[in-house]
Amino acid sequence: MDKRQLTREVIRHTEALIKQTYSQPPISSDSHVAAYPEMLRDATVTGCIEGMRSEILARDWYLEPATGGGGDVADLTLQLESAELRVALENALEGLTRGFMPHEISWKWRKGKGFTFQSFADINPDQIGFNVDDQMRVLSIVSRPYGGDLQTLQADKLWIHRHRPSRRHVAGRSILESAWRAWYAKDQTLRLWGLQTQRYGMGHYILRVPQTYTDAQRTDLTNAFYNLLMDGVAVIPDDVAYEMMAPAFSQGVNFENAVLLHNSQIRLALLFSGQDASPGARNYQTGATMQETSKTTRYALTLHAREMCDSFRAQVLGPLCAANYGPDAPCPKLHLRGMTDTDPDQESLRQGQGQTSQTTTG
Repeated sequence: MDKRQLTREVIRHTEALIKQTYSQPPISSDSHVAAYPEMLRDATVTGCIEGMRSEILARDWYLEPATGGGGDVADLTLQLESAELRVALENALEGLTRGFMPHEISWKWRKGKGFTFQSFADINPDQIGFNVDDQMRVLSIVSRPYGGDLQTLQADKLWIHRHRPSRRHVAGRSILESAWRAWYAKDQTLRLWGLQTQRYGMGHYILRVPQTYTDAQRTDLTNAFYNLLMDGVAVIPDDVAYEMMAPAFSQGVNFENAVLLHNSQIRLALLFSGQDASPGARNYQTGATMQETSKTTRYALTLHAREMCDSFRAQVLGPLCAANYGPDAPCPKLHLRGMTDTDPDQESLRQGQGQTSQTTTG
């Protein structure tokens, strides 16, 4: 084999044949990204997402010094606090639902200090496209603001947090994709439930009219009973018999059970916890099963947090240390206390012991 091929990538990816499409907002053909805003209006979906974000953002962030130097950690911490890193981390977690979340980094030069952080500006991901090479590496981004001019910006000016990126998923992957089918089924169920309530939720009348009534009289009688249904007042002839049928609320129970089933499927997709909450359900989870489910959820949260901290180090802290101390200078690591700096098994064990202690004390 040619030695030059041993030192670089030579495979041209299939996606690169249509890489010009990524200069538009990068949306995979099999993605349901258009439905994401509606999904985030669903109480169950939003509850799961906000619960995950709160669990991650509740941890204090700090910088772990790099081995062998690589920057004044105390000074870097002050710079990041001034640049409102907490807000940037909160915005970056939107990459879980969109697949990626871009921030533009603004630097400033301080005499005797070199480059320092000034601000992080989150960008609407719908206006961002990617320029990629034949190996699907992001070279720069293209901004197409509505009503504005085209802008191209090199990737080293940005922090683009992507969830589970790959060569086939340059724009990352949304965690909402796995919950889309359950949400769509729930959405259709709620629409049908609302339609049935609109049609049959008020009850209806059954009339017995003499055969001698003309069509005009029947029409007048129908209008009279409509007024009776809406206003509670109507003038009814003596020879007309009627019976009011109460609304069939039992049909709503079937819809309610279906919604609860879809909710459990949404929780299973997002939090790996899908216990059936429908009335009469008997598939209750044991304590050990619930503990394992909780542990799996913690694994996922730890993975999300580490993914975000790693991308921040690679795209923000790394270039800063390279610019100030040289290309081979080590750089600190960003951590979320008690999440990215510990073993999730040990953290789960510690929390389990705490809960046991509280139960015993109570």
